[in-house]
Amino acid sequence: MENDEIDSDITIINANLLIGNKLSKEEITQSLLNENADIYILIEAACNHNVDTSLFKSNGYTLFQLKNEPSSDNLVIATRIQGEFGVIKNQSATMSTNSSGSLRIPFNSLHLSIVGIHLPAPIYNSKEEIDFSFKEMKKLGQNGRVVRDVGSIIQGDYLILAGDFNSLPNDKNMKIPLEMGLEDAATVAANPYQYTWSTQRYPTDFARIDYLFASPDIQLVYNKLIEIPGSDHKGIKTGIDY
Repeated sequence: MENDEIDSDITIINANLLIGNKLSKEEITQSLLNENADIYILIEAACNHNVDTSLFKSNGYTLFQLKNEPSSDNLVIATRIQGEFGVIKNQSATMSTNSSGSLRIPFNSLHLSIVGIHLPAPIYNSKEEIDFSFKEMKKLGQNGRVVRDVGSIIQGDYLILAGDFNSLPNDKNMKIPLEMGLEDAATVAANPYQYTWSTQRYPTDFARIDYLFASPDIQLVYNKLIEIPGSDHKGIKTGIDY
């Protein structure tokens, strides 16, 4: 697997666009479209302040939007591969944790389920809320496959988790995707120090909190970081083959 971009069957970008991004949604969206990905998982789309949906649609993408109340956050999935969208709801009536969005597409003779993840941040959420969210995520997969029907994902599908996990690689909860039988794309690409976030007060990124985890049955071709205009995160661009 490569760190540099090479031809692949499907390209996926997951990125946190930053609530409060001061750039125009047209500038942010055009920068994303310039990457020519097949699927975009976009966190903190900020009720479309950060995403020009008409620009995506005019470039042949179908969009799914998930609003997480009562925050101003929303998740957008854009795809030019025909698929099925769904919502994986927060199962707690007492905890303010985000629901997730899912996309299910044909893949080889089976299907691939991609789940957009935005887990609670330690600065805003309790340890109980964070641990609960990871435990809920763990219920989705085992041995690299989906284990229950929820949202648009179906038992037996290949599984990808992509998004902002708000946890460092050495956090105990970050063992959970590996316990689900998934591979960390950056580690497979021999780039485990793939720093994706800063506080914007410093010129260099110093923390890795954004990830893509994939079933080992999926051939990971490359994994690299991309700039997201105006965001405190870098995006992750991953190529996969059938």
